[in-house]
Amino acid sequence: MNGLDDTLREFGAGIGMPGLALGAGGNVALELASGRRVAIEPAGDEVLVYVSDPAPYDATERLLRAWRRAHYSRLDGLAVQAALREQEGVPRLLAVARVAGANADARALMQTVDTLSRWLDAARDD
Repeated sequence: MNGLDDTLREFGAGIGMPGLALGAGGNVALELASGRRVAIEPAGDEVLVYVSDPAPYDATERLLRAWRRAHYSRLDGLAVQAALREQEGVPRLLAVARVAGANADARALMQTVDTLSRWLDAARDD
């Protein structure tokens, strides 16, 4: 997916990581200083954008709040899917959004990461 490679280089340059590219697993994953993780990967004609937070003590409760927030009746633009995933022994609340491949430029990826980050903050505070 050469277009995504170019997009990731531009996205990486915008966040101070020139040369950002898909890894051997077909995705790119970043861990932020806050402990939040961001991953981007192609999926057919879409690009999946993941943002996750560690949830070591209240994972189940946070997932239930996230599911309520993700319900179609509360959607405000971007459709978000929520799940739990364990990484390195720590449960993480995962928010996922799909971006149409044709629309997946660096700006769209940055906006999606920002929206998912704010969405996770709101789900935590619900």
